[in-house]
Amino acid sequence: MHPIVQNKLYQELRDVFYHRDDPITEEKLKRLSFMECVLKESLRLAPPGATVAREAQEDLLIEGQLIPRGTTVVVSLFALHRRKDFWGVDADQFDPDRFLPERSEERPSSAFIPFNTGSRNCLGSRYAMLSMKVILTMIVRSFKLHTKMTMQQMKFRFDIALKQEQSYLIQFERRVD
Repeated sequence: MHPIVQNKLYQELRDVFYHRDDPITEEKLKRLSFMECVLKESLRLAPPGATVAREAQEDLLIEGQLIPRGTTVVVSLFALHRRKDFWGVDADQFDPDRFLPERSEERPSSAFIPFNTGSRNCLGSRYAMLSMKVILTMIVRSFKLHTKMTMQQMKFRFDIALKQEQSYLIQFERRVD
């Protein structure tokens, strides 16, 4: 959907991996700062777990609303990650630059929690990010990805994990350079 982003990502990969068959190491993965932004923005717009439920451990007063101890509170990460007061008027659009350090300084840390937060955060979040980096590195180094699909056409189904309603219409073109 975003060829300019893909080209920038491919250039970053070329800067880190001089040859297509250079081994993928943790040290090299750490240098992929733009890829980190791309993955975070993807997780922002499509968090794997779109909702999270917690039980209030004490009485809470939030914006004048009492939430009694023992109440189950459900938070929509899908909605949280699209709040215009945190993400801007274009919160529904894909923009990896939102995660550049200078654009993230003023944003509350709890505005982006794709792997949850606090004592119940995902134990595998670091592993998940490394895995996504490895897979994306392998794909983008070898292929250009194309789709005619737009962000507006993406329809999600809320299940245990967030799912795309229709199939993913992606074409792979082998890179020749």
